[in-house]
Amino acid sequence: MGEGVDILWLGGIAPERLRALASIRMIAAQGVDVRLLPLPLAETITCYYQTLTGMGSGKLGRFDAVRPVAYEPHEEAEVPEGAWRRELPDLLSAGVRAATLLETDIEHALSTGERESADCLITRLRDAGSADDAALDALVSQHAASMGAAGHMLVLTDVWSPPPRRLVNVNTFLANMGLLEARSGAHPGSEIVWSETLAYGLGTGQVWLNMRGREPAGTVKPGREYDDVRSTLIDLLCDEWRDPETGEPVVAQVLTREDAYTGEHLFRAPDLIVAYRPGYAASPRAAALDLDEASVQPGSQDSPIPTEEPGACLIGRGPALATGAEASGRLIDTVPSVLYLLGAPIPQHLDGHVMTEMFSSAYRERTPVVWDENDATALSGEEEDVIKGRLQALGYLG
Repeated sequence: MGEGVDILWLGGIAPERLRALASIRMIAAQGVDVRLLPLPLAETITCYYQTLTGMGSGKLGRFDAVRPVAYEPHEEAEVPEGAWRRELPDLLSAGVRAATLLETDIEHALSTGERESADCLITRLRDAGSADDAALDALVSQHAASMGAAGHMLVLTDVWSPPPRRLVNVNTFLANMGLLEARSGAHPGSEIVWSETLAYGLGTGQVWLNMRGREPAGTVKPGREYDDVRSTLIDLLCDEWRDPETGEPVVAQVLTREDAYTGEHLFRAPDLIVAYRPGYAASPRAAALDLDEASVQPGSQDSPIPTEEPGACLIGRGPALATGAEASGRLIDTVPSVLYLLGAPIPQHLDGHVMTEMFSSAYRERTPVVWDENDATALSGEEEDVIKGRLQALGYLG
């Protein structure tokens, strides 16, 4: 193991802008540049917890910024149940490693002197996107210099996507297909007739079936009818929903909850997860369970046509890392890769895996990946009861 790991986590900055900084170009040339993809829904806080825990939403219990409660969008503001005691600093502490997570701004970060003594220091800048290039360059250089040649410097971004060129509304599309009934038609502020509605959407890409026994005025029977309606919805969303200007499909992929997630919180997941094509995103009304005049409308016309789906990047250098390498992975692979870099065992409950292509062949040969069969972060019976009580209070359990 080297002299520790310094992670500079930058929020609100485009990876392309970061890679243009001289300090970052130097680090990438000496080390690795990794593209990281989120699990299906690229919602900001959900991605934050994927990065910090190494787990997907099925284990975290957070799927989007909102969830439906009796046909009303309810903001998900709480820390996800599954994240308790399972964030990277917790995992390192359980493995007898010193770890610190600092949430700060660039002015304070630049004025900070000596690096704190820790095996892993994570400095998260919430305002990196609003900082100028000179300040960002200076901060990256400052952190790199503090680590020296024996330590490891990692620069991580949040998931970024450019402003969408087209805004879409799945509720308006469902109304046009006759699957959602609205009294005043497919228009903003329409009153949805739930007793005649089969499905609805909200958030960044959630689609929920109006299922009997779960929804107040459910219309879809559990079992075969549920499966048939869900299968039909997938076909319609993928094949029939097209941009009227270009004729191209709006949707890149539709996943069932079982295909997208695993874990004890799977029952809280939406029935379908819709991943829109690059350049398309849910409109504000769609996110709030409302309708628009049209299912596809203009977004930011000044935004370039994107060719890649939303993603983050991890750029780093150090004695254990490969030199001049490019790789790809998922947000949830960040935690196990950092644990591996620190020579720490990897808890069995993680969904992510070590991105071995980040590391030099010499480091891989002398450092086996070790999975911890005695997961110190596993919840006790008493803690499970607390979680169960909270879920009951939220209306998820009877």
